[in-house]
Amino acid sequence: KMPAFPTTTSSTAAPASTPLSSARGAFASTVGVAGASWLVLRALKRRRDRQRMRPSPLGLEEARALDAADSLRHLRADFSFPEGCAAYLCGNSLGLMPKAVTNLIGEELQHWGRLGKRGHFSGSEWLTYHKRVRASLAALVGARELEVVAMNALSVNLHLLLASFYRPTAGRFKIAIERGAFVSDRYAVCSHAAVRGYGGRDGTGAVIDLCARRRGEETVRTEDLVRWLDEHADEVTLVLFSGQHYYTGQIFDIEAISAAAHKHGILIGWDLAHAIGNVPLRLHDWGVDFAAWCSYKYLNAGPGAIGGAFVHERHCSAEVVAAGDAPPRLAGWWGTDEGARFSMAADFVPGAGADGWQVSNPPILQLAALRAALRGFDEAGMARLRAKSVSLTAYALRLLDALTTGPSSTGESGSTCTGSSGGVRLSRERGRKASFTVITPRDARARGSQVSLRFEPGPGGLDRAAVAKRLLSERHGVEVDAMGGHVLRFAPVPLYCSHVDVLTFVTALDATLASMDDDHDFGRCQVLTT
Repeated sequence: KMPAFPTTTSSTAAPASTPLSSARGAFASTVGVAGASWLVLRALKRRRDRQRMRPSPLGLEEARALDAADSLRHLRADFSFPEGCAAYLCGNSLGLMPKAVTNLIGEELQHWGRLGKRGHFSGSEWLTYHKRVRASLAALVGARELEVVAMNALSVNLHLLLASFYRPTAGRFKIAIERGAFVSDRYAVCSHAAVRGYGGRDGTGAVIDLCARRRGEETVRTEDLVRWLDEHADEVTLVLFSGQHYYTGQIFDIEAISAAAHKHGILIGWDLAHAIGNVPLRLHDWGVDFAAWCSYKYLNAGPGAIGGAFVHERHCSAEVVAAGDAPPRLAGWWGTDEGARFSMAADFVPGAGADGWQVSNPPILQLAALRAALRGFDEAGMARLRAKSVSLTAYALRLLDALTTGPSSTGESGSTCTGSSGGVRLSRERGRKASFTVITPRDARARGSQVSLRFEPGPGGLDRAAVAKRLLSERHGVEVDAMGGHVLRFAPVPLYCSHVDVLTFVTALDATLASMDDDHDFGRCQVLTT
């Protein structure tokens, strides 16, 4: 119903109206009222959302108590948070910037300006600058310093390592990779098979998508992987697996799977993109042949940061190199011994250790950022970081269970709260349409900092996870990550996240899901995301 507006009087007579001008005036009034009404409704809705996402005092008190007992809470101040961000839970995609990065990069820029070419041999000595991160990286992956190097990017390093460790024969040429592996890993192994003449033009015939997942289960059991390797050992020459699956968040048993491969003479490599800086690793003791990783996720070295590689010393020690038993490789001058590097010898002789897989001199500014990022790990140590990570994810799972099962006066929902589910004011009714399932392992030994939630598809196959991600960011300032396949991922990284951050996320998620249940709002979400 159109409201009545007060009239005004004027000594000047109004011009005579025409049918066209009257129609225009009526249309303008209608649009104005409708627009104002929409603005009012939107303001009311946002106020309702803010009320929905308000944590209960009991829940907030518990989260603050957990944070007060955290011996690593001071490290949060060493990071820069995005403007307007209430909680940053996507370090599994891109880690936050350590504040020390600015100073360390600035120092190298000053050295460049003051020293020019002489900076390779004086000042920071860029010729050996990569050695400044070697001890920290070795500690993170459980290696000897000889076995690690910071260089290139993850996929480039995988290609370099596959060139050395993929050794097909006519009877044994297949590569096993987990089904649903990150696509760049699959592209890499297929391309190496193809260029060696195996598996057809695209190499796919030489690549086995290892799927040992049991019916009705989201993740893979180690014993099933081992059994599969036992049964197919005569055709597989190389295994490439991820330390943590990027989609489900499952941590694989690197030690057991590596041992199973080696039992049959199969070489094995690991993509540690989601494992390094996330969970404790002992690559040397586990006998891993090679591994590669990126540094922009949990290591917080910045977008497109320099990656890293591990090669076990049995493949690259000085004795192995001197005997001529080191694996062949794609060579570049930076992979030679640094003492003879500038002699420009015609024949390539690799340097000892993982350094021998270097092709070109590394980017100093990226190494400076990595140096700054590794300081937090040096101070905290992976044991303490891991303990905090387990606490954060366990707390998150308890709160998420409360959203899934609803409040329980007997505490049977898995929450220890009083009067509310883990401190979250449940705003939904039973039978919520925008429901989710936790697909990350409940066993803390089989998960890292990431927890993955799979949503049921919306109308027309709408990706509810993508909608939830956008609404969490726009309406609540909570940053998470969404992957294709209706999965929302969040990672409370222990270096800079808190239990209050987790509570903020789950409370905002509850409000977001309730908002998505609103048919009108859900329809508008569908329009905005197509």
